[in-house]
Amino acid sequence: MIKAKPEEHILVIQLAKLGDYLQTTPLLSALKAENPTRRLTVLCALNQAETASRTPAVDQVIPLDLAGLSQMAKHGRLNPSEKISAVRDACAPLTDMRFDRIINLNTSRIAALLSDMATAPRREGPTLAPDRRNLNLPRWADFVMQVMTRRRLNRFNLVDLYLAYADSAPAEPRLVFSLERADREAAQRLLGPSHDHRRIGLQLGSRHPDRQWPVTQFAALSRKLLEDNQTELVLLGTANEAHMGAKLKEHLANNAAKPTRVRDLMGKTGLAELAGVLSGLDLLITTDTGTMHLASAVETPILALFMGPALVHETGPYGPGHTVIQVNAPCSPCTEGNSRCPAKACRDLLEPALVADAADGILKRRPSHVGLKNATGFNVRDSHIQVWTSTMDGFGVVYRPLSPWPLDRETVQAMALRERGRRIIRPGYRTDRQDLARELAAYTQPEEDISLELKDLEKIADPAVRGLIPQNPMPRLKAAAM
Repeated sequence: MIKAKPEEHILVIQLAKLGDYLQTTPLLSALKAENPTRRLTVLCALNQAETASRTPAVDQVIPLDLAGLSQMAKHGRLNPSEKISAVRDACAPLTDMRFDRIINLNTSRIAALLSDMATAPRREGPTLAPDRRNLNLPRWADFVMQVMTRRRLNRFNLVDLYLAYADSAPAEPRLVFSLERADREAAQRLLGPSHDHRRIGLQLGSRHPDRQWPVTQFAALSRKLLEDNQTELVLLGTANEAHMGAKLKEHLANNAAKPTRVRDLMGKTGLAELAGVLSGLDLLITTDTGTMHLASAVETPILALFMGPALVHETGPYGPGHTVIQVNAPCSPCTEGNSRCPAKACRDLLEPALVADAADGILKRRPSHVGLKNATGFNVRDSHIQVWTSTMDGFGVVYRPLSPWPLDRETVQAMALRERGRRIIRPGYRTDRQDLARELAAYTQPEEDISLELKDLEKIADPAVRGLIPQNPMPRLKAAAM
């Protein structure tokens, strides 16, 4: 007789925004799959309570009004004891419970404080250091933070880093948002009859202006997409972003392009309705947004436009078959400061013709890189544009070139650091030589001699990596892939 596993209560702290929460869902699914008798409680921001309630693996949601707590802390009429009492009352649903394990996924001090307030014998993730000001990080997180001091070398997706807290990785991890029949029916009413059109969603806004593509560029893209009479555009965004949709439609009208096949849903969808609408699209074109991750969760094909602080390897759409156009300007990836970048160089480098051609290739299921090179006359390498497609290997998501460019020492370093880091993050992981060979074969013959880098790489790469990156890599790679 097989002895049943004892019930275990785990608290997962995720106080970040929509996209970050959705990127947490593979971890939640993995934790529940490991032991179905586990009770999973999620502590999240108040505005993410609905999102958390759509995660089947979650048993309980504790929403926290972070904005209210912040205002209370700044309240001039409350003395310190009153503020402490108010915070204690707000956190009572958390402190009144006992957990067996706490997993904190945020690097903020408030998240570490909340982890410390709850009762549990085991804490994982960022915790308060003895000085109560700094944070202690897991060993693997220290490694990743060191890599991120040179972000171009980072090849760790946030979803896969979160999955490090699971005892075993799921065979096919994916983002999760549970759609109900009512959501699909509401979305159908908003979208109306399709008339056999292919529907392309455009997410115009972004939470940070440096990640955002100009509306004028979206308008130029829209004109190209509407040249196909079987295409309908669906504008997506919040009520605060609705002015962007109005501006786009104004551009279309001024350029004699009748916007009769443009459906403006900006500010007209709640979260569940937005998920339903996304599930009814043939393609979503977006920058790095929560909407992008929601589209991944409902399995909608994505064409993502990454620029400014956004880096495909860190927060690209999770799952196989998505396409990302990365603007790789000399100054990118930058950091999200308090002011907008005055140069806008990376946003101006991305041409609507390139995006339209990539969208056409995705919808027609043809090799996109052929169109990117020939139909637009756009030289992606000289223009600092990289086009990636997402695939999955034995660890998680990998982005491979769709428009090949020569293998360089930076890419080799990044791959070696990734393979070394994977063994630190998940000790049982071993490099799959065939997967790595296929990835390297997506690049063309190096334009530079990278052999000088190999001795340095031997210090950080495991033997499987060293065996696949000889001094003259391409002939050996072809043999290894067979």
